[in-house]
Parts: sequence; structure tokens; C-alpha cells
Amino acid sequence: MGHDGRRLAVKVQHAGLRESGDVDVATIGVAADILRYFAPDYDYRWVVDETRTNLPLVRHSLVYIQPCISTLPNLRRNRCFAARPRLLLARQ
Repeated sequence: MGHDGRRLAVKVQHAGLRESGDVDVATIGVAADILRYFAPDYDYRWVVDETRTNLPLVRHSLVYIQPCISTLPNLRRNRCFAARPRLLLARQ
């Protein structure tokens, strides 16, 4: 709860997120290479490419939250309860 009683959702990104994400992509790449070596019919390099493309977008809160906000009109048309969050950015 916020100081004024409103419900809050908080997304916290830890220091070093960019570096650890790069390691994660490299690890997925090694795993995909090993799988392809032992099972040539299974090529999962596309997962590495997709992760490399989309991980920077997920790191950015505005890009991450935009699809959630853009679905609100559709949810309301279908009589689903939806609350539009107020976005507050804080950097430290």
C-alpha cells in the first residue's frame, strides 16, 4: 500500500541486470549449441536470437508495461474489471 492507501505494484530491477542478462543469453546459446551437436534436428538458436532482441525491451519499464495498458479498452468492452495503473518512475 502506498502512503495514501492506494494499492501499488512495484517493479524493481537490480543493479547488474544488464550484465547478468548478457550471461543468460550466452548460457542459452551454449545450451542450444550442445543440443544441436547431439541432436542436429533440433535447432534452438532462434531462442537465443529472440532473447537477445527482447531482453533489452523487458529491462525498460515503459516498454514492459505498455502492452498491459493497451489491453485495458478491450478488457472493459468485455466487462472485465481492469484498473489502469498510474506510472511513477524512480531511479536511484
